[in-house]
Amino acid sequence: MLVGLQERKIKQESVLLSRSLQNLPDPESPPYLEITTLDRHYSEEDLLNIHNEALAGTSGFKRAGSLQLEAFKASPHHDPKGVLIARIDGVAVGYCFARYIPDGPSKITGLAVLNNYRGMGIGRALLIRGLHYLRQRGAERVQLLVDLDDSIRSFYEQLGFEPDKNPPHPR
Repeated sequence: MLVGLQERKIKQESVLLSRSLQNLPDPESPPYLEITTLDRHYSEEDLLNIHNEALAGTSGFKRAGSLQLEAFKASPHHDPKGVLIARIDGVAVGYCFARYIPDGPSKITGLAVLNNYRGMGIGRALLIRGLHYLRQRGAERVQLLVDLDDSIRSFYEQLGFEPDKNPPHPR
């Protein structure tokens, strides 16, 4: 998801989930996993590769290229420290995009793990690290958008996300 929640049209088949940033799980990672930030990672192209492989075949998927990456980085809420990249033996295998919004709820605008690395705790580690980053920046709540029929919804709910009681109205 290289498109931010604030930029995506909210469809009827999507649900906005949110949670408080109090009482977060510890940001532990499996011992084989290194999590770094975009400002310390050696290749922005890895984001495109993860996006294009991990999200291919999902609802609304569009292959991303350098133009989409530049648009993503041009967002007024882009911070390279909020782009978390998971690596195993130096290979980028997943990402989490955490966007701090000073005048409203912050957002998780993307979470993806390469297919061959799913089920290893990488997505959980990335998401929890992203939540800690947002809390450290001063955020109190976080939102994310998920398709109603997406199996990932239960993953988010296990981590304390629930349907937002005050979702924004579509324009």
